[in-house]
Amino acid sequence: MLPVIKRFSSSGGFRVSSLFSRLSALGRVEAKKMNHLQQRMQESAEQLYKRNWSIDSQSGSSKVLLQHRINDDEFISIFIEVSERGDVQHCPDKSELYTFHCVHNIGILQSPSYLVKRQLVYSFALSTASKMPILLSVGGASDVKEEANVSDSVDKRGYPGRSCLDLPSCVCDAFSDYVGKELFSKKCLHYLIQFLRAKEESERAIWLQHFV
Repeated sequence: MLPVIKRFSSSGGFRVSSLFSRLSALGRVEAKKMNHLQQRMQESAEQLYKRNWSIDSQSGSSKVLLQHRINDDEFISIFIEVSERGDVQHCPDKSELYTFHCVHNIGILQSPSYLVKRQLVYSFALSTASKMPILLSVGGASDVKEEANVSDSVDKRGYPGRSCLDLPSCVCDAFSDYVGKELFSKKCLHYLIQFLRAKEESERAIWLQHFV
């Protein structure tokens, strides 16, 4: 029986060694894939930065922030939310309606902290059946004295709101430059949804590359 046990042990040891080798090789492949995804993600962010756009998101959340700097004291932040409870609505014609929340900051003192002199907030709606964005609402505050951050809630007191035609042209230009021409397409909306719903950074990196 001993020779049989020896042969079995030797064979079992070979199998274990072979298994570890395969797992090690698989680990190297996965690490290589991860490095490649991280590199693509970095390249995507750099491409956006070169065009004065930056993108920020939290893993597993349903929000993404696209930020476009117009000049040294003015930038526009676009908060994109995808949620079946509100920001994505299924229409009778099998299309979907998306809501984009934007904050436009003008006159920012960068040191020691953000001081927003004028802030506008407005929401756009976009249907997959139509490429034209629809302005839903506009609010905001002028001469905001307290320290503020783009993620803070906007004080709407004393602000009557504006029509789409009254919005500053630079806002419309900045919005249409990236969002209007590139994000408002059925394919890019698909990429956006997948990006927002992805829970792992490696998975999000796959979809991020489609934004540039």
